[in-house]
Amino acid sequence: MLKQEVRQHVLALRSLADARSTEQGVIVFNGTLELLASACTDAEVMTVLSRLNSAMAGIEAHGFLTNEESRHVRALRSLQRPGYS
Repeated sequence: MLKQEVRQHVLALRSLADARSTEQGVIVFNGTLELLASACTDAEVMTVLSRLNSAMAGIEAHGFLTNEESRHVRALRSLQRPGYS
């Protein structure tokens, strides 16, 4: 369930990044989808999510997010559990 929720948000973000031709976003989100595909446990999904959240912080610091993208980023951050970094 967690994996599917993360995947849905990442798919949406990849689609939005692709529509805006933001190459870095597409690369980050495609890589995340590949890692998610091989994640078998919630702990592995949390590790992927932690890495994604770090990458998104960099994207925010050096780029621009639309309101819709920000909504997905906030949703993904809300799924992060303490102890995974």
